[in-house]
Amino acid sequence: MTKRTTTNLVLALIFALGVTLGLALMLYIVNIQGSKLEQAKITIAEHVAKEAAYTNVTRLVEASASDRAMLLTYFITEKETITFISQLEAAALAMGVRLQTTNLSVTPATTVDGKTTPGVLTVGLSFGGETTAAKKFLTLLENVPYHKQIPTVTMTKDAATAATQGQVSLLITLTP
Repeated sequence: MTKRTTTNLVLALIFALGVTLGLALMLYIVNIQGSKLEQAKITIAEHVAKEAAYTNVTRLVEASASDRAMLLTYFITEKETITFISQLEAAALAMGVRLQTTNLSVTPATTVDGKTTPGVLTVGLSFGGETTAAKKFLTLLENVPYHKQIPTVTMTKDAATAATQGQVSLLITLTP
């Protein structure tokens, strides 16, 4: 082999090695960029999913606004309790029923282990009057437009006077 051939061969080998190293470096860089692209795709997918969830929640909140407003009408606030009792007394008087409040207390809302139990207005009432009026008054209590429970009702009728006496306990849920 001539000196020139040897020189060309060495140069060709150096050039081939340089091209191979350059190609390997480029493949390495493409691989790194591909990994970054995959991570970016995952991040974008997570972001799109969060945006979709946010949009759904926003739509649900907007769509249920009237339902939530109507639901709040089924609860009484602590400030409205005196007005409520006054309205009961006025309705009883209009029906011809004598009404006396025997118990009036508020149990405040409590939170235990992240679960909130709303407050409760406890109203004890003693009433009396004609049997028909007393039954109408009980019907009124059953139809009070608030979330409530009537745990106890007792009624007795006096045979001599045809009057009915009664006791009722009413538990009304306060605004949560």
